[in-house]
Amino acid sequence: MTPAAPPTAPAENWQAIRDEWIAAVEGLVADAEAWSKTQGWATRRDPKTIAEDPLGAYLVPRLLIHGVDGRLLLDPVTRFVVGGLGLVDFCVLPSYDWVKIVRTPAGWEFHPAQPDVPHRAWSEGAFVEVARELLATGR
Repeated sequence: MTPAAPPTAPAENWQAIRDEWIAAVEGLVADAEAWSKTQGWATRRDPKTIAEDPLGAYLVPRLLIHGVDGRLLLDPVTRFVVGGLGLVDFCVLPSYDWVKIVRTPAGWEFHPAQPDVPHRAWSEGAFVEVARELLATGR
């Protein structure tokens, strides 16, 4: 695990941006953890180091979800993404079929890989639906 490190090409106000991003990821993981438990799925948090030139290296939580039908991973990727304010991958293991979760000014949204499938707002119902869809395709 890499300790926190300062940025090599700092963004203006990088510490506030980094801290706000980490808090947003922690909230997303907390939601997914609680919603998983209501489904009877076991969860395990692990720290992940992300290194981005504008923010430096920092730790965020990722979440491994163990369901009856398989395993899922909620994996933070980056704060800086085109068209959003952050990106988290939600994938099924071991195939790594995935759905992107993009943070927008309106909140988190599921962005499926298929262009004809509409985005879904982050909610318990959408989380459970997407998780079940991933588990069905990952078998």
